[in-house]
Amino acid sequence: MKKIKLAIMFCLLCVIFANAQKTYYVSSQNGNDNNSGLEQNIAFESIQKAVNSVNEGDTVKILPGTYTGGSDSPWSEIFMSISGSEGKYITFSGVPDAQGKLPIIISASVKGIDLLGSSYVIIENLEFIPDNEDVKGMIDDPSFGLELWRARRAIGIDNGSHHIIIRNNYVHDFPGNGIAIGGSEVVLIEGNLVEHCAFQSRNGNSGISSYQPANLNVNSFPEYPNHRIIYKDNVSRYNVNLRGFLGGGNRITDGNGIIVDDHIQDQKENGIPYNSRTLLIGNVCYGNGGQGINVFSSDNVDVYNNTLFDNAQSTRISNPAYPIAVGDSQLSIGRVKNARVKNNILYNSNASKTTISRYQDENISYDQNIHWNLTGNPEPLSSNDLIADPKLKSIQALNESQTNLLATTSNPFNINGASAKLFTPTKNNNFPIHDMSLQSSSPAIDTGVNVGFGAIIGSSIDIGAKEFDGTINSIEDKIIASSVPDQVQPGQEVLITISYEAKEDRDISIVFQLDSNPFTVYKSNKTRVSVGRGTINIPISIPENTPIGNDRYQFQVYIAPIGGNWNNRLDNLNKPNIDCVSGDSGTTGVLEVGAKGNCSGEQIEILLDDQSVAQFTLTNNIEVYRYTDYKEGQNIKIAFVNDDNSVCDFNAYIDWIKICNTLYQTEDYSSRTGCGSSEWLYCNGNFDFGDLSCGQNRRGETKIESIVVYPNPAQHALFVENTEGQSLLIKVINVEGRVLKSFRLETNDIATSIDIDDLPSGVYLVNIFSIKNREQKTIKIYKE
Repeated sequence: MKKIKLAIMFCLLCVIFANAQKTYYVSSQNGNDNNSGLEQNIAFESIQKAVNSVNEGDTVKILPGTYTGGSDSPWSEIFMSISGSEGKYITFSGVPDAQGKLPIIISASVKGIDLLGSSYVIIENLEFIPDNEDVKGMIDDPSFGLELWRARRAIGIDNGSHHIIIRNNYVHDFPGNGIAIGGSEVVLIEGNLVEHCAFQSRNGNSGISSYQPANLNVNSFPEYPNHRIIYKDNVSRYNVNLRGFLGGGNRITDGNGIIVDDHIQDQKENGIPYNSRTLLIGNVCYGNGGQGINVFSSDNVDVYNNTLFDNAQSTRISNPAYPIAVGDSQLSIGRVKNARVKNNILYNSNASKTTISRYQDENISYDQNIHWNLTGNPEPLSSNDLIADPKLKSIQALNESQTNLLATTSNPFNINGASAKLFTPTKNNNFPIHDMSLQSSSPAIDTGVNVGFGAIIGSSIDIGAKEFDGTINSIEDKIIASSVPDQVQPGQEVLITISYEAKEDRDISIVFQLDSNPFTVYKSNKTRVSVGRGTINIPISIPENTPIGNDRYQFQVYIAPIGGNWNNRLDNLNKPNIDCVSGDSGTTGVLEVGAKGNCSGEQIEILLDDQSVAQFTLTNNIEVYRYTDYKEGQNIKIAFVNDDNSVCDFNAYIDWIKICNTLYQTEDYSSRTGCGSSEWLYCNGNFDFGDLSCGQNRRGETKIESIVVYPNPAQHALFVENTEGQSLLIKVINVEGRVLKSFRLETNDIATSIDIDDLPSGVYLVNIFSIKNREQKTIKIYKE
């Protein structure tokens, strides 16, 4: 009986040891494929030997060195058709040398590694380059770096690859794709650097691509339950097509940083649309010939927190042999439904391109993207998108000689007799390597919308691929306040006082222009300011030929980068409803009347020197009625005649008049007085205001100017005195422009207090807006 138990235990131990997860070692320098591979000193020589030896859960450590061959297939340097299982991935991991250099796989085949029908496999920490010594026979069938492609079966039941993780690899100089996915899903492409690929392809290749994935009945990654193909934290740069696409009219169509291609599968017969979501997040793409990211003929794609800079380089190439068909944008959304584009930085190196190109799209959501250096406004542009310099840490555009290298196509393969070598124009030509991190003053910091992914440092996720982890510069590029007159005269020089914040040296411009379409600019002036907060006076001359009369004008103040214009503005403040009047006695001025009727339909009449000059029909709300040919020195009367032909009591209510933008209440300035500051006219009558000169201001201030906010500095509360009894909207704003408190003050609220005890010490702005008169002023206060 004891012997039987011992035999059973021995058998169980045999099973346990047989299923134990193993670690194999591969060394191109000291290995031998006749070894067991289970220790470094008895390592395999070829990676293919390790592939043929592994079981689920095993790990292959690829030691420093250079690796070639091992596969019997002419199509792949290393062929994999292996499977791990859930929780038991088969991992191929490169071991860097003492200088951090990764093990190198040199491919003389069409594909460096070919995963066909594989599952639960990880490939990481390897460098892939093509063997460019003799590629004569592959000119029209160029190599790929890594490819995942479906197993072809005679019955047509495709067992595609799934649960594949390709991460932290360096793939470069392949004439075709760098990394390509097809007929597979549940794939994570993460943390890879792919550069200098796709130059010689006739197949429309790119740096990283997915094409016609499969709908497989397998679980998703636990970390990504709603996405089945994920591109995360990759850098894809300087991947450019130089030869036309055979299937696209011999035109240059691709060379993208990353492309999501034909997931709806209408480019093949009886294609079955891919129905799961694809995620692109945290990727950096720059200097590519096509778009940084191109989503084409693919539905259900999420493009979150990517940084795209200086792509669409092919649009700068002049090549009659291969016409250029790629777009001129950083991001392309074409023939796409149900996509979401959020928190991306889309940055052109010059203003000759757009940031997003789109066509035949449906149900696309855009939110919190930053666009910069573009011609006109991007379309679409959501209300939450920003047009602003994202302040990337270190970037530079390609120079002319580098651009010309991209057009060198006369002998792309350096063909010489019976052999040919690959030509990679970006290699060893000092193409810039960018740092896409955010500067401390970037508007992308803490301004993204939550997408459910990514580490958050600060109050909210940042926009772009790189989350800022330093100290934020609290100074913004902002026009805090400006003091401008309510009316101007042709030939007059006006001094505009402007309070501002500048993150670095900036230009502040003041523009005098029409207040409505076509917004004709009559005069502008620009002043350079230094980093920090300050107040400046900018003079601006009102041209002699400025039309007077019915037209109204505005002062537009904006801050921009040095040399920038309105399209590059970082912030602006508009001061509307400016009247232009003559300063000569007896010439044109503007007269306005604020009035309403009891019934709606009453008529009032303006009489100047007892002559009728204008009639207006009233509504039952206070409206502004305007006459633009008032001559200084004329006697003003507002008259009302009640014809008494209505069941409603016709009465006129005259609230105020305004001469040359100076406000006069009825009570104070008419000869018909009563109990209040405004008057009802019953039956017949008039208000006689006499002669109110344009050259004086009898009240000394407008209503909005009379509002007082105190104390300053303050500790616990602010007090607002509303002596004019206006309806006011009051906001407390921090120096970053964020509204911290907002409330409404009604006409019967003579004074109120604002609790600021919960605010930290610092500088704040109190913005007061008159709901009735549409006037506003901003006061800077200090919280102790």
